[in-house]
Amino acid sequence: LLAVVADVLCNSFRQILDSTRESLAFDLLRGSALKIEQIAEQLGYSDASTFRRAFKLRVGKTPSEWRERR
Repeated sequence: LLAVVADVLCNSFRQILDSTRESLAFDLLRGSALKIEQIAEQLGYSDASTFRRAFKLRVGKTPSEWRERR
């Protein structure tokens, strides 16, 4: 039972973190001239490629593609 509760809490935290990062990424991509690398760092990603991959999985476009269409 403890393992199930821990798994649920971990998944909930991950969902909240991902959602928060996505929202902040949209704000930074739309409202700043920061480079993708700087945005990735501000959002706590280990590097820009990890941020690009995560963003594309959630949004369907790379951060640069999304920024260009806004």
